[in-house]
Amino acid sequence: MEQRETINEITGNNEMTQELLQIEKKQFSMLRIMMIANVVLAAGLVLALLLVVPRLLTVASEAETALKEVNTLAGNAEKTLEGIDEVVENANTTVGSAGKVLEENAEKMEEALEHINGIDFEKLNDAIRDLAQAVEPLANLGRVFS
Repeated sequence: MEQRETINEITGNNEMTQELLQIEKKQFSMLRIMMIANVVLAAGLVLALLLVVPRLLTVASEAETALKEVNTLAGNAEKTLEGIDEVVENANTTVGSAGKVLEENAEKMEEALEHINGIDFEKLNDAIRDLAQAVEPLANLGRVFS
């Protein structure tokens, strides 16, 4: 009986050993699949980096160039605004000067208009007619000698 028990134990151990071997084969297969997946993933990452990094460097270089140009344009715009400020100040000065000139000359123009309004145009027209009548005989005399 002892032999039977020993055989049963060996057979039971053999079955357990078989089950453990099958489990280990499955685990080994899973590890192999995971290893292949990791290698494929790593290769994909390396490929992606090889493709993306040069483009990123190019984009960074172009961005740096664009920022330099923007800074240059901002500087030019600032200089232009300073120039515009000077032009506006000059225009304000000119307008102020023109206003002073107009104020100074407004009184003189009013005086001149008062004098012009004070002229009696009827008397002036009469004087011109009298002068024309006085000069007419001299003009006729001048035609005779020419």
